[in-house]
Amino acid sequence: MDLNVTAEQLALWDRLTTFCDQQIAPVATQIEQTGVIPPELADALTQQQIPALGFKELPDRYVQQILTIMAVAQRSASVATSLVGLWQVSDQLQTYATAPQKQHYLLGDQLMALADQDGEKPVIARATEQGWQLTGTKTRIINGGQAVQYLVRAQTSPKTTSFFMVDTSMAGVQVGSRTTTVGLHGLSVADLQLTDVTVTAAQRIGDAEQGAPIAARAAATGRLLMGAVTVGILTHAQQAIAQLSRPATSTLAQLAELTAYRRALALMVLDAAQQADAHQPWQPAATLASLLASQYSQRQLLHVQRLLGELTYMPQSPLLTLQNDLQTIPIITNDTETIREDYANLLVVKPTAPVAQPVPMSQRIAVSDLHRVVKQRHLTEEVPVNVGSIATAKRIIALGRGAIEPAIILQARQLAKWIGAAIAVTKPLTDLEQFSVEQQVGENTLSVAPEVLINIGIAGDDDYLAGIAGAKYVLSVNPDELAPIFKVSQQAFVGTANDFLDGMVAALN
Repeated sequence: MDLNVTAEQLALWDRLTTFCDQQIAPVATQIEQTGVIPPELADALTQQQIPALGFKELPDRYVQQILTIMAVAQRSASVATSLVGLWQVSDQLQTYATAPQKQHYLLGDQLMALADQDGEKPVIARATEQGWQLTGTKTRIINGGQAVQYLVRAQTSPKTTSFFMVDTSMAGVQVGSRTTTVGLHGLSVADLQLTDVTVTAAQRIGDAEQGAPIAARAAATGRLLMGAVTVGILTHAQQAIAQLSRPATSTLAQLAELTAYRRALALMVLDAAQQADAHQPWQPAATLASLLASQYSQRQLLHVQRLLGELTYMPQSPLLTLQNDLQTIPIITNDTETIREDYANLLVVKPTAPVAQPVPMSQRIAVSDLHRVVKQRHLTEEVPVNVGSIATAKRIIALGRGAIEPAIILQARQLAKWIGAAIAVTKPLTDLEQFSVEQQVGENTLSVAPEVLINIGIAGDDDYLAGIAGAKYVLSVNPDELAPIFKVSQQAFVGTANDFLDGMVAALN
């Protein structure tokens, strides 16, 4: 390993390369010839918890995934690309799904696939009483034909799209025959046909208007991981060339250019992954790495093949297979021109506009952490007898547009009663008869300074943030990890109001 990684990551790399040499290398040729990953290998991957790396909230999840893809691709680019398809979906579920959705989709061992080629039109979603009916075709899906769950983008209105999880057992779902590709013969690629497939809000991932950001993130995730696949393929080629050309040192000298390119690409991919783990804007770096991989990888390998001459065509040489694998990547992902245009679009950002950052992992809490919040904040102790108005209350539960449903309001009021908190609201809720303007925070109204402030369903505009500046401890609940409210929160529950309130009731009990 010639990359700058931590001791723990280096240990992971050593474990992965040993596993790949022992478990994947012996069946790599069989995978390419039969087009099927043996069940024994799939079980071994699961036992090593390799697919699960995309399902865990790890502080260095992206770096671990990159190292895994690089190691696996050195022995089978098809197996590595199958992991890419799975992790493209799991990343969106980690980022945008509700807690029940994560529980349902991320705790199983079913193969998943992203049914959204960058630039491809979404399927049509027709609104019904139950939800929507999806109709349309998605093409060239990685893991198509083998996946059980598909993440599908649909046009829900003339200007908005949404993503839905679709199961192959649903009525109207039909998977097409396997697509023949130039390379990556062990990878299943197929189309998906949807005909009046009924989905509900329970299957929708993210909010109603989050189709575009989810699509952009999924594309960037795929490009980042496929960049790692390219690194793995080139490493395999480099190792094979060194074996084939011994002791021809003149040919080995020509290998230096390929080595320099492979290392530069690996560093770019790793840098983008480290930016993602640090919650920095990583999509431009991932797209730039993908551009480098798409534009020059085939050229580098062809150059060395010409130098090797007839050695390239020897029975033990994998170089033609690896060249075909590199040629297939743009077909199932994006061509160079599309990547170049997307990179340019990512750079067109107003310099004065701050880039929204996901809430850091160190601030996040889950349902399982709420009992500690109750204990640390003494919410069952020292309960105020007289709550008073929000101007003087020591504890406040503030409700926003995301908590406007009657059931949520009722549960929030019950929670407020149990912990001795006053109820505050943002402007949209003042239109409801149970709330008054005297309870409003933000828009040049009251400022509050409680010891404990719990925001539920509030995005957090500038006026509201100014109004709560005096709060000593702030816990905020919002399904959008980019919500501005998290910037001023000591702890963040990235999820729905229902999940949080149910968790708080359980914690208090």
